[in-house]
Amino acid sequence: MGNEILYHYIHEADEIVVDQWLLIHDLIDVVVAVVAGVVVVVVHGVFAGVVDDVQLVAVEMIDELRNNLKNILFCLCFM
Repeated sequence: MGNEILYHYIHEADEIVVDQWLLIHDLIDVVVAVVAGVVVVVVHGVFAGVVDDVQLVAVEMIDELRNNLKNILFCLCFM
């Protein structure tokens, strides 16, 4: 009986952690999308002649930043 109760609480705690992780994951996507939009607008305004190359580099850097943030927060959620 005691193990069943313990399993129930552990299962609920795991669901809470997963829900928090999914929320953080979505928030990171929103923040990165906003930052990416601002970067593209600024880059487009400043470097009108070389926009295509700069935008590709900016998109790659933003994707890498988003993935790194997700990995760091994933590790922090399970510490």
